[in-house]
Amino acid sequence: MQISVANQNYQKMKNLIVYGLLILFSSLFSSAYSQKTSYLGQVLVFDSIPVINAEITVFSSKQIVKSDSEGYFSFEGESNEKVNVSANGFVANSQDLIGDSISNKVILQIKNSKKYRKLAVESGHIKDPKQLLAAIQYSKNNPDYSRYTNAVQIITDKYPGVSVEYNGVIIRGRRSLNGPNEALIEIDGMILDFSSLSDLATSTIKSIKILSPGESGMYGSRGANGVVVIKTKKGTRK
Repeated sequence: MQISVANQNYQKMKNLIVYGLLILFSSLFSSAYSQKTSYLGQVLVFDSIPVINAEITVFSSKQIVKSDSEGYFSFEGESNEKVNVSANGFVANSQDLIGDSISNKVILQIKNSKKYRKLAVESGHIKDPKQLLAAIQYSKNNPDYSRYTNAVQIITDKYPGVSVEYNGVIIRGRRSLNGPNEALIEIDGMILDFSSLSDLATSTIKSIKILSPGESGMYGSRGANGVVVIKTKKGTRK
């Protein structure tokens, strides 16, 4: 009988210890889970010009913060956060952030129109309009396409009147119901097929020019549907 009572007491003590450990671990887990992560970032245009008073919306909490006079913003959130950043005259950008880091840079792209550039300045997003104008001029002369995955994305993004259909580039709508409508593809003086646009490294592209059917007479009948003329920084393709 005494052994039985001892066993019962031992079992009760064991259960109490296990229960106590469960409470302790639960408390520690709850504390760790509820702990917030600090986020710091900067909103820029052309990689170097701060965008002031941009609106940063945190996906998880719908919290809205704004960038300061140097483009910086901060907030506390969950361990993994995504934000949407917008400002008048700019294309909105959604981006994942890294917590407890000062390396979060959100790059906005200004919309391609004088109207939107004026809107960005008048809305107070740009401190120095002359700096913005200089950056725009430089980007026109030295375009950086490295943020794109392939040349097809560049063409559809930069040229609204051009579309990609049936593995071909269509300039200013279809010209024939039954015949070919695809534009000619020329890269560094060589006539290539449509697949070459996907194979071309975007960081090597120097310029892209779209010739409409009315501008491509020098190509003869081959250029009847227009021509996509691409030049790379090397000038030759290997």
